[in-house]
Amino acid sequence: MKPRDPIRIAVDGVQCTGKTTLFNALQVRYATRFTFIPEAARVVAPLCHIFTEADWQRVHADPDRLAAFYAIEEQWQMTAEDDAGDFIADGSLFVTAAYRQYFGLDPHIHLAVSRCYSILLCCCPSVTFATDGFRFSRGRDDIDILFNNILEQHYTGSVIYLPSGPERPDAAIRAVDSFIANYTVREPR
Repeated sequence: MKPRDPIRIAVDGVQCTGKTTLFNALQVRYATRFTFIPEAARVVAPLCHIFTEADWQRVHADPDRLAAFYAIEEQWQMTAEDDAGDFIADGSLFVTAAYRQYFGLDPHIHLAVSRCYSILLCCCPSVTFATDGFRFSRGRDDIDILFNNILEQHYTGSVIYLPSGPERPDAAIRAVDSFIANYTVREPR
């Protein structure tokens, strides 16, 4: 039997749209099926001394520091994805490209395209922004527009725009189950 490419799923969209909540629900459902990759920005931020919204403001004011943060974030994400086999990630490099572009940096779209995501489960910013002391609200709607433009121009895989509210997890599970059913390589009988 010919080996298949890994299934590479990202729960995607700008911050404070319910991605991590959905990611956690998918982790409960598919705990033994996929490797789960946490949000790279949350993992990398402490390594770059970013702990609060005020820290983000200082980073945004320093293009060199911001570029260094994104470079570390991208490398961490790519390494985690490469080591994972079949995975579900809390975010993709497409959304990172949108943030980079919004802040005036080269978006590194080639990195996102190189990841060959199988399916993107997109959470739209219909949820009211919730301040948690870490996230920043600056530019969320503009970044979402950039993100969708980048997907439209550069992503050739399957994008599922999920509803907001309590029906979101079921819609995501249906999409993942359908994708798995159509993707799995079966032995001939």
